[in-house]
Amino acid sequence: MSNFFKLFFSKSFEGKFNEELDKVLVEKDSVEEYIQELTENYATMIKSIAPDYQKIMIDRTDFKKIKIDGKIYDLDCGISRRQPKLLECLSAIDALFADLLADGMELEDCINQTEAKLNQMKRN
Repeated sequence: MSNFFKLFFSKSFEGKFNEELDKVLVEKDSVEEYIQELTENYATMIKSIAPDYQKIMIDRTDFKKIKIDGKIYDLDCGISRRQPKLLECLSAIDALFADLLADGMELEDCINQTEAKLNQMKRN
């Protein structure tokens, strides 16, 4: 047991541990992971609005506005503070789009991919 503590508190262990931690912190999620997470957050919100939807369209200029089967919903206005899960989803959507745009993705490309996944989910 004392050998374990010697190893754990050694400088070489500390150096290796810090190197591995830095690698994990530097790794970025892939675009596909971001899009999947966007899709899941949108799906949660959409299920609360229109669980039996047929077609989703996300506004190309404001991703917080969606058209569900021809009817437009503003997600910012349609959620109350008494719906913490939906507020969490909306915040996640905001953050994910910000991350994607910061990584050089075009908003329209992100929206197209997310929209396609949402509509594909409904077909399956």
